[in-house]
Amino acid sequence: DFVSGCRYPLVNKNSQRLSNKIANYLVSFLARLLFKIKLRDSQSGMMAFKKDVLCKIKARGKNMEFSQELKIRALMKNDIRCGEIHIRYEARIGEVKFRRIKDSIKNLCCLLLLWKEIYCPQLTNKAN
Repeated sequence: DFVSGCRYPLVNKNSQRLSNKIANYLVSFLARLLFKIKLRDSQSGMMAFKKDVLCKIKARGKNMEFSQELKIRALMKNDIRCGEIHIRYEARIGEVKFRRIKDSIKNLCCLLLLWKEIYCPQLTNKAN
């Protein structure tokens, strides 16, 4: 129902900056730890899924954190079959849209807010 692309291990070692590799590893590790899911690359934007999956998971993210939220919500649903496949990743040609510090902070905040929503819904509802 849902397949996510995993860039690791990288075929071309020079396709990604070391700082991006480290940041991705840490965010993906935190996602696995917080949500108890098997997801090696939470930051890859490559994924394919059936149309009805989007209706089932109701993701709300808007920017870089959207793909991470989609994956986590899909993996946590028992009625969605999920998988992760290795994809080839090469150095980007053209403009890099990822802003290391700003987008990493947004991704981390998204993880924590999503965790709060899923595991502590009473705190989320009181805030609204």
